[in-house]
Amino acid sequence: MALAGDDQPQTRGSRLEAFQRVVLLTVVAELLVHRVLSPGSTFEQGAAAAAPVVLSDVLLTLGFSLCLLLGFFPGSARPAGILAAVLAAFAALWYLPATANHSFLMVLCLFFAAAVDRDEPAEQDLALQALRWCWVIVFFTSGVQKLVYGLYFRGELLTYMIAHEDTFANLFGALIPVDELTRIRALAETGGPYLSEWSPLALMSNMVWIFEIVAPVFLLLKPSRSVAAVLTLLFVAAIEFGARELFFGVMAVNLTLLFFRGDWIRRLLPAYFLAFALLILVAAGVLWPGFEFF
Repeated sequence: MALAGDDQPQTRGSRLEAFQRVVLLTVVAELLVHRVLSPGSTFEQGAAAAAPVVLSDVLLTLGFSLCLLLGFFPGSARPAGILAAVLAAFAALWYLPATANHSFLMVLCLFFAAAVDRDEPAEQDLALQALRWCWVIVFFTSGVQKLVYGLYFRGELLTYMIAHEDTFANLFGALIPVDELTRIRALAETGGPYLSEWSPLALMSNMVWIFEIVAPVFLLLKPSRSVAAVLTLLFVAAIEFGARELFFGVMAVNLTLLFFRGDWIRRLLPAYFLAFALLILVAAGVLWPGFEFF
């Protein structure tokens, strides 16, 4: 645990508090966007994904919203966080099999942020170490998973995504030669094989799993932590331009920000509230009707 130790103890309490608020804000926004305001439009799989909004969706949204609000009152942050962790665990089980993978990460993050005594420096250190290790483990195992599955060696999965997903085609359209992009997009009609004839695409594909395995090691080492954190943010941004997994992306960004010196999450908190407010208004059809952000 000490490898993920903190080098700015004076801000550890405020960082934990701000991190908890961002996670709760993310949960509330995701419930509103995917469950309450636009049910059936979610990318999640399973029977619940296309189900109409039900009372449980509304109650869970209200419950998490209450936890978020109580977290701003002195002395209420920890009880609100514990209640939120319990609600998150319940929601993750309730929505099975349509539960998104990052929902389980949210449960762990809320638990680690809320289970400690905010007045005890040693417990604050332990919570920050646990949160950092959560991201290191998730990041590293994601790379190992890609390595084991073997669909990145020749760019098979990336070619498939470019063929079938407009977001990936648009992202790589400026890089891939026009003839090769046209050929890959046509593969969606033929069923493959999903292999690229442009060798740099295979190189980029392999760099994904290599980075996911190597970067966590440098995040744990203090001399390289800042550089690794910046590169990880850029990596997450690049992935999200194609994958559009917005709520996982927010979790990934904030877990990475815990490796930076300085209370960055707290500084960015107003921007998060503004961004999610706009997102919710778009999902409700108040702003830019028909605009798709996933």
